[in-house]
Amino acid sequence: MRLAADKSALDKHVLICLTHRAVLAVLLHLCVPEFKEFSPDYIMKNCFVGEPIIEQIPVDQNVPKDPNAPELFPNLYEEETTFDSELGELLNGNEKIMGLDTADKTQQEGNSFYDIIFLARVPKTNSMIQLILNIEIQGAKRLKYQVATRGIYYCARMISAQKNRTFTHSDYQKIQKVYSIWICPLLSRKGNSITVYDIRQTQIYGQGNIPKEDYDKLNTIVITLDAKGLQSENELIRYLSLLTVNRMPYDKRAMELEREYHIQTDEKIRKDINDMCNYSDIIYELGQEAGEEKAKKQVEEAEKKAEEAKRDKEAAEKRAEEAKRDKEEAEKRAEEAKRAKEAAEKLAAQLLQKNGMSVQSISDAMTLDLSQVKKMLQDTPEPVTT
Repeated sequence: MRLAADKSALDKHVLICLTHRAVLAVLLHLCVPEFKEFSPDYIMKNCFVGEPIIEQIPVDQNVPKDPNAPELFPNLYEEETTFDSELGELLNGNEKIMGLDTADKTQQEGNSFYDIIFLARVPKTNSMIQLILNIEIQGAKRLKYQVATRGIYYCARMISAQKNRTFTHSDYQKIQKVYSIWICPLLSRKGNSITVYDIRQTQIYGQGNIPKEDYDKLNTIVITLDAKGLQSENELIRYLSLLTVNRMPYDKRAMELEREYHIQTDEKIRKDINDMCNYSDIIYELGQEAGEEKAKKQVEEAEKKAEEAKRDKEAAEKRAEEAKRDKEEAEKRAEEAKRAKEAAEKLAAQLLQKNGMSVQSISDAMTLDLSQVKKMLQDTPEPVTT
């Protein structure tokens, strides 16, 4: 099986696992601030509105909507909800979101449909928020875009799509807050991380404060995971790693979900967890493939640098050899110049002596030391007489 070609199928396995409301409830509790103080059991029983829609809602307007897709915006903001305070011991893992279809995906450019899109009601304010979950598996090839940028675009599309659905005319106060949550196994160069991109007020001058809920309408959350997620200090990283990354037998994985997160794992959810185990094995292999590709590039880069270092060393040695020869040549020319000067001085002294000058006078005339002049004249051979 070609791993890169199976990316779409791998995404599908994660989505199937996330169709279980218990799994989503834990995710909301750990990831979305509006739900942090409420237990997953409470969220599961009280906060989901309608049925989440999976791979049926297109991101762009020019992509036709699945004719069988339900309406995401059924004017639910006026609906009153009574929240149930009775909590159970285990979350019903078999309560599952229905409606998974076979929407096409584009491997290089990403999904043309939201992976999972659903509505949830915030218990404290009774307000509605929209959430999308996306799975982005990265193998050896790097994406051409930042996941955060794509997530912000998705949020913007979700907000603009509310026109004439959750609000009409200029009644912008009824805009529902949107979340785009990206789960990204194998972005290993980033390690385990959780990054939030949101809208914040910056007061430049004067007083213009408005309530946070009037502008806090958009959040993109990017979660990256690597193979060491289960050892993370962050509970959300550990939870998602247990679902998507960690290589673990399905029965042990199911036991951990029940023990750590109180997700009841009976019947169909065990099958989906089993599929997730197979998925996680392939994720691991993808990671190995990505690691091997990265290692290969690192080796090639190291070899390239070694070759460059070798050329630099040879060039440096060549320059050193040339410098040595230049020095020797300069020393040779200096020695020849010294000998030529001494010969010229000696000849001059001899000529002056022949002209009857005393040694002292020659020394003064040539500005040489007297002993130096005496030595030059002593070295002069006696004239040959015939």
